[in-house]
Amino acid sequence: MKRKQWLIFLFLSLFLFTGTNCMSPIFSTVTVMENFTATWLNRRYVSEAIHELHEEHTRDQLVVIRYYVDSTSSDPIPKLSCEESETRMKWYMSDKGLPTTFFNGTVYLKGGAPHPGDDTEEGAKKAYKQACDNKISEINTRIPPVSIAASCKKNEIKDEYTLDVLVRATDTLSYSSLLLNIALVENNIPYSSLEKVHYCVFREWIKPSDQKDTIGIPLSLKESGDQFKAQFTYLLNSELYKNDLSIILFVQDMETKAILQGFEIKPS
Repeated sequence: MKRKQWLIFLFLSLFLFTGTNCMSPIFSTVTVMENFTATWLNRRYVSEAIHELHEEHTRDQLVVIRYYVDSTSSDPIPKLSCEESETRMKWYMSDKGLPTTFFNGTVYLKGGAPHPGDDTEEGAKKAYKQACDNKISEINTRIPPVSIAASCKKNEIKDEYTLDVLVRATDTLSYSSLLLNIALVENNIPYSSLEKVHYCVFREWIKPSDQKDTIGIPLSLKESGDQFKAQFTYLLNSELYKNDLSIILFVQDMETKAILQGFEIKPS
C-alpha cells in the first residue's frame, strides 16, 4: 500500500512541478552544509575544500550555504555579509569561532582541519575534505521522513518570480517546531579579499509576505501522508544579486536544530 501511495505522490509531483526542478530524493537525505566564515579569514583551505566538495557532489547529495559574518561596514556593494547571517550564527552557537561548518544542523566542525596528516596547506585541505566527506556519506544513508518538491519560474513582471512548494511527511513526525526554510544563495561573486571569487553565499530568506515572525514557513506535519502546499511570489533584488543564483529549501526543527531534508532548485 505504501508503495502505491509513493507512486501516486511521484506522479502528482512530476505533473505539478515540471521542468528541471522537481523533487528531493526519497531514499536518501541531502546534506545541508552551512558554513560560517568571514572575508578576512586566513584559513583559505577551508573555503577551497568546501568549494571542491560542492563541485564533486550532486545536489541530491549536498547543498551548501555560506554565511559571511563579522565583516567590516566598509564592504562595497554587493556585500558578502548581512544581518541575517549574523543572526543565524548566534542562533547556532554562543561563541563566534570561525570557521564553523554545520551538517544538517546538529553535527559540526569548528575551526580548521581535524588532525591533518601533514601541516601543509594542501594536507590541511585534504584532511578537512575527508572529515566533511565522512559526515556527508553518513547523512546520505538516512531515509528522510519528509520529501520536498519545488519549482521557481520567472513571471512577466520584471524581477518577479513564482515559487511552488510541496512538503510531504513520509513517516510519523514527533517534531513540534518544523519550518520550511528557503534560502537564496549566489555564486561567482567577484570580491577581492583572501579569495577573489566567492561561492554559495547566503543572500536572504525567501518566504510569503504574510510570514513576519519566523525566517521560514511553519509546518504542522505529523502523520505519514500529511502535506503542506503553497504558491507565492517574491521580488528579486536584481540590482544587488546579479550572478548565478540558486534556491535551497530545507525542513528544520527549530527546537533541536535537526534538518530532515534539503533540496536545491534554480530559478527559471
